[in-house]
Amino acid sequence: MKLDYLSIWKDKSHLKEVEIFREDRCITEMANLEKLDIKFYQGTKSKELEKYIIPTKLPKLEELKILGFEFSTINQILKTNPNITKMTLLALEINELVSILDSQQFPTLSDLFIEWFV
Repeated sequence: MKLDYLSIWKDKSHLKEVEIFREDRCITEMANLEKLDIKFYQGTKSKELEKYIIPTKLPKLEELKILGFEFSTINQILKTNPNITKMTLLALEINELVSILDSQQFPTLSDLFIEWFV
């Protein structure tokens, strides 16, 4: 039997740092989240993540880490959450990388780490 802690934790608004290993729709309740670490195992599709992370506005989110698959809509996440200063990703398409490196478009992003597995 798996225990889902987030379903029994009633007030999620005070959480500051969360690590997620699967799709979780509770992110919208975490208004004070500063660090979000998303690790998906094989078989999870990036489209599942896009459904809930892109429209989610986390005004205090400063650090985002997405590992486990390639994710090609980082620009939209950065536009929705403009306070992100640190980001770690598994891989990026070249056009996404160029767009992120455009400091005029995302001036708050100061640390970018991209893990490529060959």
